[in-house]
Amino acid sequence: MIQIAHVDRLELAAVTGGPSDGHRRLGAESWSGWVAGLAGAALAVILLFARPDLALPRGLDPDPGATVQLLLTGILGLSAGRWVLLRARGRRMRRWLSEPHLARAVEDLTDDLSLRYGGDERWELIRNPEPIEVPWREEERGGGTGAPCGGSIAAYFRATPARRLVITGGPGAGKSVLALRLAAELLQERQPYDGQGTRDGQGPRDGRGPRDGQGPVPVIVPLASWDPREGLYPWIARHVAAEYARACTPVTGAPPVAVALVLLRTRRILPILDGFDEIPADVRKRAMRRLRDGTKGGFPFVLTSRQDEYREHAPEQNVFARSEITLCPLADSAVAAYLNPGGRPMSRWTEVLSRLEGAVDGTPEDRLRSVLQVPLMANLAREAFSEEDTDPRELLVPGAFVDTAAIERR
Repeated sequence: MIQIAHVDRLELAAVTGGPSDGHRRLGAESWSGWVAGLAGAALAVILLFARPDLALPRGLDPDPGATVQLLLTGILGLSAGRWVLLRARGRRMRRWLSEPHLARAVEDLTDDLSLRYGGDERWELIRNPEPIEVPWREEERGGGTGAPCGGSIAAYFRATPARRLVITGGPGAGKSVLALRLAAELLQERQPYDGQGTRDGQGPRDGRGPRDGQGPVPVIVPLASWDPREGLYPWIARHVAAEYARACTPVTGAPPVAVALVLLRTRRILPILDGFDEIPADVRKRAMRRLRDGTKGGFPFVLTSRQDEYREHAPEQNVFARSEITLCPLADSAVAAYLNPGGRPMSRWTEVLSRLEGAVDGTPEDRLRSVLQVPLMANLAREAFSEEDTDPRELLVPGAFVDTAAIERR
């Protein structure tokens, strides 16, 4: 195993590059201090013996030998002081880089995320009273698509070859909600590792997985605020440190951004990157290049995006290995179960749902059926017509809504 806390391998976080970039070793800093000191001493000696013609007041023209001694003493003193400071900083950093403290950071992050995900407003909307099941289909490498499927998104993710998943779909299809569900399931089902780089008998993990005995912590990171001029992983580290400062400070004095970056690099954090399509269009190409380069070496991730924006910039599989799924429209049965749980014969949605069955193209029933197949619209419809003085049958009044956009605005 790589001993991150070993002084000869101690690495410090900077702000460029991917998960393995943006670091400097403490030993290099120490050597740079000595080199700078010696260079300064050499320059001082050269200047003194060259005796440039300087107009110095009487009494200020010192003896060269004494001056050299004073300069060397001062430079060596400064270099020694720098060495002492670097050693002290190294001891402090070894402290927070120790396995127990990183494990504590992971557990604190797990606790904070459990509270955040459990209280997410979107999560409450989709699971009250029952979660709406959004089907998806797998995008095959040959360009085809598989049959719609569903079930546990966490189980599907764990079965992917590289733990690298892209979730695409249209507006309101439920990409962010599915990402939230994935994060919540993974957080709840974190499985212990056996200490040999394997998990649940699923094969080797190449020795580079989490070392604290458990799977990575899924952290949702909205991409809308990312400027791809900054490296992906340093930016994620800054976001995690800002949002979860307590977890990223396992001991007093630990730098939260550096702690978060170490958690990312050692695969203790699974970044769930939400909303590639929300990155400004003029920098998406650079953002995809950053994502591709930053995850080299098989670093796991999850990415969500609208389908067209993702396809425009998606790299080939041979340079950016990943699994892809596309969200499908809701089945009529799923819409009915969501709007009328239990199939009550006298609910406010009973007549509407009955009329949607076998809807003819171009009719109000067909337009409403198309709108309700989008999870966001189904949720909004349920909320909009939940009060006693509302009636969803108005959505089927002939001539009231000329197209699906009019229904969505309502």
